[in-house]
Amino acid sequence: LEIEIGQTYGLRLSGNYAYVLGRRKIVVINVASLTSPSIVRTYELSNFSWSSGGGNAFAVAGRYAYIFARDIPVNHLIIIDINDLQNIREVSRIQLKDGSGFACEISGNYLYELRNISSSDMATKLIVWNIRTPNSPVEEAKLGIDRWFVVNYTHMRLRDTYAYIVRGNNGLIAIMSG
Repeated sequence: LEIEIGQTYGLRLSGNYAYVLGRRKIVVINVASLTSPSIVRTYELSNFSWSSGGGNAFAVAGRYAYIFARDIPVNHLIIIDINDLQNIREVSRIQLKDGSGFACEISGNYLYELRNISSSDMATKLIVWNIRTPNSPVEEAKLGIDRWFVVNYTHMRLRDTYAYIVRGNNGLIAIMSG
């Protein structure tokens, strides 16, 4: 069974729903019935010109979706309230001062983001956001990861107090997160 969505950047599951990040949109799919999933809502993300390619990441926790949007020349963390699927709405947009997020995960009250800081010096940082107040997250810590400028084929997963990061063809690292 296929549902046509167009270009996609990521998939997150929460409860009976799949949240698909598409080009300038979030598509919410009811997956309670595996034999007949259905699109519940498409929410158009506004006020930016979505770039093609990597540099886009998102995570879902509770009633919020956190989207790292690479927009030229400014990048943002966009927080969307997804609690009421008929009334999905943007609640906050934070301009990122340096670089673009390309992978993220949530654990408890923290959002972990991998961000390309500069293409000239190939710098990547692990950014930790405090999301105790979900619609106004605070950047709490930055950890430099030398020469890791790898937008595509990079994944991060959290377990216990570690962030596990895999990049393309260059292996795995584990970083203690707290």
